[in-house]
Amino acid sequence: MVYFALLICCKYTNGSTKCTDKPVTLPGLLQVRKDLVPLIADLRSKGTAPSETWLNGIWAVEQQAALCKEVALALGFDTNIGRLDVSVHPFTGGSHPTDVRMTTRFKEHDLTEGLTGAIHETGHALYEQGRNLDPAWEGLPVGNSLSMGIHESQSLFWERMIGLSQPFAEWLLPRIRQHFPQFPERSAADLYEAVNVIKSPSLIRVESDEVTYPMHIILRYEIERGLLDGSVKVEDVPKV
Repeated sequence: MVYFALLICCKYTNGSTKCTDKPVTLPGLLQVRKDLVPLIADLRSKGTAPSETWLNGIWAVEQQAALCKEVALALGFDTNIGRLDVSVHPFTGGSHPTDVRMTTRFKEHDLTEGLTGAIHETGHALYEQGRNLDPAWEGLPVGNSLSMGIHESQSLFWERMIGLSQPFAEWLLPRIRQHFPQFPERSAADLYEAVNVIKSPSLIRVESDEVTYPMHIILRYEIERGLLDGSVKVEDVPKV
């Protein structure tokens, strides 16, 4: 009950109607964990992982920022009613769909983190900029974002479904070379494989891959629920 109340009050799952005093389990979460844990183990133990070391290098932050801005604009971000900046952790905010502010972060030795972060935040920003601005709906619930869950679905759609796809790699590769002439002479297929390598270990959610990412969410959910129902003690969280 407490976990459910917090989900609603914090606007994670607005519109949810299921309220119960039993442990809250997000739809399909147990099934995802049941199938995903052995899948990750199987993938790590079999076959040969694609090479990603060729992406190592020094990538000037200024050029990374210019590339990310080009990508965000191509995806539809409107800088007439928004802006892109740099922060310690990527986020999207603003006061209105006509004032949307998003940030990403860059690492000189990692070209992909700034890109995936920018695409993720562009997803948030597009959702905000796409909200209904018809004057008849101004200030009404129909013109508001539905929930943080829906918001995150849009950012992850752009980052994971679009940004990590092979067609996107084919579109992105020549643009990377425009900003970084020293970029290795590799194919779009190589780029697609490199950005989808399964991390081992996968310790940071925003830097994780498509397969291990859901496990970060599941672990966080189980820790939060355990803290609230008493099955996990605060001092035990680092061990969990």
